[in-house]
Amino acid sequence: MRLFIATFLMIVSASVAHAQSTLTQNLTAQKLPKVSGNMGVGYNSNFARQNTSDSEQSISGDMTLNYRVSGANLIRGYFGGQKEITQGQEWSPTDGFAAWVNNAFWGRHGRVTIGQQVRLHAPFSKESRLRDTKYTGVSLIPVFLVSVTPAVLFIYQPNASKSFHTYKVNKEGNLNAEYGLSHTAAVAWSITDHVYFQPTFIYRNSWSYGGTSRNPSYAAAGELGYSFTSGLTLATGWTNEQSMRRFENGADTTVKPFDNNTSTFYTSLYWVF
Repeated sequence: MRLFIATFLMIVSASVAHAQSTLTQNLTAQKLPKVSGNMGVGYNSNFARQNTSDSEQSISGDMTLNYRVSGANLIRGYFGGQKEITQGQEWSPTDGFAAWVNNAFWGRHGRVTIGQQVRLHAPFSKESRLRDTKYTGVSLIPVFLVSVTPAVLFIYQPNASKSFHTYKVNKEGNLNAEYGLSHTAAVAWSITDHVYFQPTFIYRNSWSYGGTSRNPSYAAAGELGYSFTSGLTLATGWTNEQSMRRFENGADTTVKPFDNNTSTFYTSLYWVF
């Protein structure tokens, strides 16, 4: 069975799950063409009935570009945007980044591979620029890949970040997050040569200026996709993001992979080039 793993983890800080079809291209230790990349468009919705006040729907798009400098060393850029349908908002950009990537620092017998990414954040979104007064940030992201079987790949990716803001307090009177640490674990399972399933779990911590620990959070996701060709994939799945603690109820560490009240359904089309 062929592992057509090619986008997801490289933008996992921006959104919870992305097509497994683009995962390999962004994690591969093999030499990519001089110029490569991937694009995606998607529709997102919560599970409330449409045409009700609780309904939330949006469309999104993103693009990744890679330029191979030498060997497995890449310069990577990512940017995207989204538009809320239900509230009639204009198309707005999401945060992007520029990165140096090398996914072939170390490998053993083709079963274990260690790589890394160093990112420079680009706060394109209104929330980052106007609300939080963020002007940049940096992240160090090791990538650990384990080929469990020819059809199953396990990925673990920690992410340590430092953000830079003009002001320590945002426009809403809350302390901005200076440091962040997240842990991402995913399993890429090629069911057939064309069908895959990818469950993902993310745990996040952050600290405000002054060292104050903020509420941890988690994100769980699952994606089922069909690859028409080596470059075109249609996928559908869900994401569920929640805080691990609620102020009014005290500590709450219950992890729910799916919750009808908080989960988001999405369907996406991805193109790898």
